[in-house]
This record gives sequence, C-alpha cells and structure tokens, in this order.
Amino acid sequence: MTSVTANCSIGAPLTGVQRFLATFRGNRLALASSVYLLLLLAVALFGPMASVHDPLDVDLHTAFEGPSFEHWLGTDHLGRSTAARVISATRVALEAAALGVGIAIVLGAPLGLLSGYFGGWIDRIAMRIVEALIALPALLVAIAILAILGPSLTNAMIALGIANSTAFFRLMRGAALEVREELYVDAARVSGASATRVVFRHVLPNVSGPLTVQTTLAFSYVLLAEAGLSFIGLGVQPPDSSWGIMLATAQRYVYQHPFMAVPPGLMIVFTVLAFNLLGDGLRDAFSRVAPPAHARRAEQDAVPDEHDEAHDETTLLKVEGLEVRFTAPRGGELTVVSDVGFRVQPGQTVGLVGESGCGKSVSAMAIMRLLADSGRVSGGSIHFEGEDLV
Repeated sequence: MTSVTANCSIGAPLTGVQRFLATFRGNRLALASSVYLLLLLAVALFGPMASVHDPLDVDLHTAFEGPSFEHWLGTDHLGRSTAARVISATRVALEAAALGVGIAIVLGAPLGLLSGYFGGWIDRIAMRIVEALIALPALLVAIAILAILGPSLTNAMIALGIANSTAFFRLMRGAALEVREELYVDAARVSGASATRVVFRHVLPNVSGPLTVQTTLAFSYVLLAEAGLSFIGLGVQPPDSSWGIMLATAQRYVYQHPFMAVPPGLMIVFTVLAFNLLGDGLRDAFSRVAPPAHARRAEQDAVPDEHDEAHDETTLLKVEGLEVRFTAPRGGELTVVSDVGFRVQPGQTVGLVGESGCGKSVSAMAIMRLLADSGRVSGGSIHFEGEDLV
C-alpha cells in the first residue's frame, strides 16, 4: 500500500506563494531567463527612443562595416545600423508573439475549459475539430492560412494563433477533466452554485498553473515561427526589420560580411531558450508534488535552528518515521504504512490527505494504539506530551 507522509514544518509553514517563490528563486536558470526577458522588454519599450540611429537610415558609404564605436554591431549591405535594426526587430518580435499567443489563448483556453467541464456533445464536436487541425503541423496550417489572407505580420500572427490554439484547448480540456472530479467541485455543485460560478471560481484557478507554463512555451514557439515566416517572406515585409528578415538578408551576403548573421541569430537563440527555461522553472514552481531539494532547503532555512529545542518542548504530538506492519494471510508481515512524520502544536489541526486505502486511518489508529491484533508499529516513534507511546 502507498505510504503517507504529512510533514509539519518547524515554525510557521510556508504559504503557497512563499513556496512558489522559494522554488523559483532556487532555479538559477529560470531566474536568469526572467531577468533577460525583462531586459528584452525594456529594450523593446525604450530602445527605439534611446537609439542614436534610425533603423531605416541608408548610408552606402558605411556598408558592411564591422562593430565600432559608431555602430556597435556594425552595418548591413545598405549601411543601416545593425544595432538599431536589432532593437526595432526586438519590439516587432515581442509584439508579434504577444498577438499570436493572445489569439491562441482566447480561442483555445475557454473552449477547452468548457469542453472538458461539460463534456457530452460539446466535447465530441470540439475534439473532432481539434483533431482535424492537429493532424497537420502548426506551421503548415499557418502557411495555408497566409495563402488565403496574404503575407503580413498581422496575418502571420492570426495564422499562428489559430494553429497554436489547439495546444491550449487540449491542455485546458485535460485539466478541466481532472479537476471536475474533485470533491470540492462536487461540494460546490451540491451547495447550489451555478455552472458558471463553478467553472470560473473553482475550476479555472486550479488550471492557471499549467496555463501559465504553456503560455511561456507558446511564446518561444511563436517567436521562432514568426522568424521563420519572415525569413521566407510571409511575415514582416521590408523595409521593416525583424530577426527573420535580418537573417534572410545576411544569408545573401554571407561571403561579403558573415557577421551580419550573428546578432539576429543570437537574439533568436537566447530569447527562445529563455522562454523555454522560464517555462521549466514555472512548471517546477507550480508542481503539486514535493518541492525540489533547493526549495526544501529554503524552507528549512526560513526558521533559525536555535528555536528547534524550544519548539520541541511545546509540541503536543510528534510522529517520526512511523511504520506499521500487519501479519500477511500466507505468513510473514506486510508493511502498509511507512515513513509518516508530522508534528501537532497545542490548538493546531493537521490533516492527513490521500487517496482511499493509502494508510490514513491506519496511521491514526497506530497513534491511538487501537491497531488490530494482527497489526503493530514496527518502526519510528510517537511522542504525546513527551511520552513515548511506542
């Protein structure tokens, strides 16, 4: 049978927000990625105002220049400042990604949530449409839509938003299918809450974590897809700048000035990688399983060690490493509960939570010394008001 562990932290337990922040801060890659993305956002918002050069200014006398004090990242084949064009392209990339991901969320998330919660014919029709869309690669669907709408940045983001809405639909549908079976949702229905209230008050908050993670991953995909569409001429149109257009231009002049491909290429790599690492960090922080080791260390460090002894003296009930065994029908012993540990202070309530048959009742019976004749406490300790019950 499954073992149960209920840990009551020394001192005040961490709240959900505190545990989230402790876990996220412990992930250095995710933290560094979030800092990078914030700097990128600042560049997109304020970079064009601070830039000395206009990204569209042409000066053929300075064409194919390398990095210099005047042009930090050199110039392109028309003498335009590469740094100014990278800054302008950064703004275009983030605006495009926000538009594409926003369309995907608006189309996919609500439909997935309603489909998963209500089920029935709504779910069957929605799933057939989604299955038809996911039968083809998202980028291919986007290209087909662009063939109808025509090449432009807005049309490209509409196409990518429609193509990527299926990912949000499936995510929200799966999460809603799981959450709608929870007891608190049944309790809300029994209490007379409307379906709208149940969906938005009880179901949606519990799927917000996976939705946040999927959003960061969608940003990385849409950024990469936008660069690819612009590279082949279906996204941003010249003379406007984007990372994809800059790479396409650099490809034509790779032998005359190979450095032209470096700035936009690195921007794409670092930005896509940052969104992916941020998504990984958010996934770990939102996870409902036990926090990683660095989060547990942060939780332990939150309470000074000098309070441990004083805390033990006020503990009403302390259970450590509890193990319970029962005599097996065919001989020998069967371990039904192992490694249960928690502490209860005077006036405090601690709950053992788990699926049916995992050992909650057996743990409580062992603490009260009410086990059947075939059961015994085979390990650990139980102290009540300082007395060893085992």
